[in-house]
Amino acid sequence: VLGAVFRTSGMLHDSLIANQKAVALAPSDARAQNNFGSALKDLGRPEEAEASYRQAIALEPDFAEAHFNLGKALRELDRLEEAESSYRQAIALKPDFADAHYNLGNTLKELDRLEEAEASYRQAIALTPDLAEAHSNLGGELKEQGRLEDAETSLRQAIALKPDLAEAHSNLGSALRELGLPKDAEASLRQAITLKPDLAKAHSNLGVLLTELGRLEEAQDTYSQFAAKKSAYISGKTPAPLTALLCHGRSGSMFFHSLFDGHPALATLPGIYLKGWFDLDSWKRFSPNIAKPDWREHMVRTFLKEYKPLFDANCKQNVLGQPMGRASWLAQASGFMAMGPEGKQPFVVDEQTFSTTLLSLLKPLQSITSQFLFELVHRAFEIAIRGRAGPSTQSDGHIFYHFHNPNGLEIAHFLQHYPQARFLVTTRNPLQSLESWLLSDPEIRSITQQLDSYKREDTGNVLSIWGRVVGKVTDVFSGIRVSSHGANPHRGIKLEDVKRSPQSIIPQIAAWMGISDHPVMYESSFCGMQYWGPSSSAAGAITGLDSKAIDQPTGQFLGPRDVVIFETLFWPFSSLYGYTDMDASSFRTRLSTIRPWLQEPLEFETRLYAVLSERTSPLENLGPYKRLHRFLNHLWDTLDRDGTYQGMTPPLRLD
Repeated sequence: VLGAVFRTSGMLHDSLIANQKAVALAPSDARAQNNFGSALKDLGRPEEAEASYRQAIALEPDFAEAHFNLGKALRELDRLEEAESSYRQAIALKPDFADAHYNLGNTLKELDRLEEAEASYRQAIALTPDLAEAHSNLGGELKEQGRLEDAETSLRQAIALKPDLAEAHSNLGSALRELGLPKDAEASLRQAITLKPDLAKAHSNLGVLLTELGRLEEAQDTYSQFAAKKSAYISGKTPAPLTALLCHGRSGSMFFHSLFDGHPALATLPGIYLKGWFDLDSWKRFSPNIAKPDWREHMVRTFLKEYKPLFDANCKQNVLGQPMGRASWLAQASGFMAMGPEGKQPFVVDEQTFSTTLLSLLKPLQSITSQFLFELVHRAFEIAIRGRAGPSTQSDGHIFYHFHNPNGLEIAHFLQHYPQARFLVTTRNPLQSLESWLLSDPEIRSITQQLDSYKREDTGNVLSIWGRVVGKVTDVFSGIRVSSHGANPHRGIKLEDVKRSPQSIIPQIAAWMGISDHPVMYESSFCGMQYWGPSSSAAGAITGLDSKAIDQPTGQFLGPRDVVIFETLFWPFSSLYGYTDMDASSFRTRLSTIRPWLQEPLEFETRLYAVLSERTSPLENLGPYKRLHRFLNHLWDTLDRDGTYQGMTPPLRLD
């Protein structure tokens, strides 16, 4: 009882001492063990809490609360499948346990099982209708599924129940943005930030909204100021030299990366797995408790668990940052299950040797930062997997980092750690790049194949897919208009040039990076294994310098008039990179031509609308339509006023 009083008062250390004494007096009391576990968990000691909860369960197997608390400890330890099992056991023992249903929903969400998460949230709400957090998280899941109106309803209910729930305001702002209601979206996001100034998701969503609205400097300030305040501890040591590889749309960045893998002057990790390393919350997964003698071993185990696919492509799990969204099998989606001369070999390297090497690099250290672990991971991979120079804690090699589709906050945080980094951006004919990216989404590709048949599809599903199309369009244009690299050296390189003239182009890229030309740069491989990349729906399986993918015609998703619209809006970028012969005068004429077309449905929108199973609202009233047309009209206004987009990444000057 005394322990509970201390806990309620926020006197956590006193609560721990009181509960410890209770356990000493009554070691066979399951409730005492459970309370002691909660006191330990409150103080950030989930491993010890787990042991106490398990002791409580051993003493009283039907103790639902102990199973529930064990689930919370296991979730904190990122053992999600075990947490799910504990929550389900608690529910089996106590079916009306609303908090258990709610926490099960959170765990299922982290496991990307969205429909099951939705069911758990709904059950929690049925049992406890005023549980605001359940309404909020349900709204978040409905938004992820593209059910925006339902999401808005749930989120507004959460806010009605708990007006100061910042997460609900943030999720509502994101849903309203996708519903084409930018003013309401901005108000919700700013309210979320007022309520919880350190809520990273709200700042990120606000930056995205401001970018879509053309308020680019405000967006950049939002990202950089928040990252500066919330950045993980930055080491005083000079960071390793680093070149970050980014891509514009779908422009062959994995192929490009494969050319640099194995270069003797570079340290690089195969694939895109570390994309989320610079998320503001990622370091929480790895940050060690240096008071514990085994903190180094724990850090290595955590890294291997989080990045298992880096070492074995047979592993289907996703990783921090979800580099390719909610991919059900990230390694396969990024081409690592189809390696080797015949494209049938999974990518597998020696995880145990890497583990031993990384631990040896950590042994001399008394503490570590996010930046230094990032560098040591690269160093350990070079030693263990590539057989490079012997162990050292000096990560002074040139890192080549594939920073795949980072968001604005991730780039801002990255620059806090690597302010001198160079950025190399792969580009491709922008219309071709956009269509290729759209059709790389299996659901977009599938519904595209159904459009000509006009077979009716579930309205919610079509609107979800439609929303993703709009998201990709805005992302591609935002990538053109916004240079997130600040004053850092950054250059674009055309995929077409690399594919068609490698002997001329690759040495010039190497010179810009400050490394030598090398034979390995003319082979598409990772760790000596031939790389084919993910198969294209249009070009099939290709490898190396094969140009089949970039020779594909446009108009595979967009209609003929859509193509004219997008070619016109892409003109400044296409002109800068030599993708068009249209001169400025012809561009101005074309710009005037497309103006009235932007007030009408695009051809692909008309086709999507035709397959909706329910068409109760006019096309022009749908959220994806309003959002896209507001965005395209803003682009038109910018080009009419300025004739170009400011801040475009300049191309690498080639001889």
